[in-house]
Amino acid sequence: MANEPPTSAHTTPLATVLAWHDAANRKDCPGAAELCATDILMNGPQGELRGLHVMRDWVCRSGKWLVPARTWTSGSRVAVEQEIARPDTPDTDPGPHGPHRAGAVFEVIGGRITACARYSDVSEALAAAGIADGTPPDATEARSTPRPARP
Repeated sequence: MANEPPTSAHTTPLATVLAWHDAANRKDCPGAAELCATDILMNGPQGELRGLHVMRDWVCRSGKWLVPARTWTSGSRVAVEQEIARPDTPDTDPGPHGPHRAGAVFEVIGGRITACARYSDVSEALAAAGIADGTPPDATEARSTPRPARP
């Protein structure tokens, strides 16, 4: 596409996805946006949304930390088991805003995230990515910025 930003410097889909998590957890909205296609497709609790402005707005205002725990890569798709937490919620809160795990799938083409979808658990994410449940995670465990310290 003519309006696509230059290809990302990250060499693999996994590296791109981990760099996006790092930027999102730092609330680096321009940095996260730089790793995405302008017409990125996002699918989650709000339904299907499209566009870089949607992703950038979510990163800037979400108030969530998304820390990759494990990853699985299959071609251009990366399934991620994420620890999701909010800085204003105690780690021991068992409620809906307390820390929990969920799954996500990212599609990376040309070094840019073109789609991402959130799932209630990693098994759903693996199925959506076409990765058999029980497949060992990537040999290099997910590494991203650790959860930021609470204020």
